[in-house]
Amino acid sequence: GEYIAFLDDDDEWLPSKIPKQLKKLSESPDNVKASFTGNKKIDDDGTVINSYIPCLPPDPVQYQLLWNIGTFSMLMIHASVPETVGKLDTSLSRCEDQDYCLRISREYEFCIVDEKLVRKHTGNYEQLGNKYEPAEQAYSYFLNKHQQLASTKGCHSEMRAAFEYKLGCTALSNLDYSTAIRKLLASILFDPTHVDSYKNILAAAGGPLTHR
Repeated sequence: GEYIAFLDDDDEWLPSKIPKQLKKLSESPDNVKASFTGNKKIDDDGTVINSYIPCLPPDPVQYQLLWNIGTFSMLMIHASVPETVGKLDTSLSRCEDQDYCLRISREYEFCIVDEKLVRKHTGNYEQLGNKYEPAEQAYSYFLNKHQQLASTKGCHSEMRAAFEYKLGCTALSNLDYSTAIRKLLASILFDPTHVDSYKNILAAAGGPLTHR
């Protein structure tokens, strides 16, 4: 086929996702080889917990070093992209989509279909992304793999802060309040301007009383 789309096992595409991405990519300049849509996070009862439509950052490479424009289920790429950027890094048990989209962003441009066309299902079942130790191992690997690029882009401290923040949030979701506080404080040390770290420290500080 001419295009490749990805679907995680806990996600669902709306019927219009693929046609709309194909149309968007076909109307884009030649160097645009990847497309994202938005998504909705759905709980067991079908209630929308939150939703997200990505925006194209001014510097996609720098953004991908810190965060992630979109998940695999939101992504469609031209079939020629893996020939340039390579295959998925199977050493990563988490943030493999961030790593792959970072590599894409160094070679190509993205386009956005600004509609929420992916349903991400969450619930009480176990998800790898919620486990702390695999997350810590994956983030450490990602940092080591891309630290030279981050230094070149002048965002090494911000990248460290972002991953300490994500680990703090993972610990918080597992009700490990002491680890959450430690990691969120580390995030602030690397980047004192990161407001969400302060908010989550307050949530973790009181344990079950302040964490909802």
